[in-house]
Amino acid sequence: MAFLEKTASATTCPRKGVASYFTVCVPSGDMPDAAWSYETPIAAAAVIAGHIAFYTDRVTVERL
Repeated sequence: MAFLEKTASATTCPRKGVASYFTVCVPSGDMPDAAWSYETPIAAAAVIAGHIAFYTDRVTVERL
């Protein structure tokens, strides 16, 4: 979470609810809206609450 900054962007999915978006902030530059989360999804999608997804064409996650 130290590298994520919440943006004003949001989208709505009828099966999951409202998605919040995050800019990924790293020394090489910011990647606006490169991650999203359903922080308070609808009841049928409650299992995804608290998880963050990344656009794989914008972000590469590497384990050090």
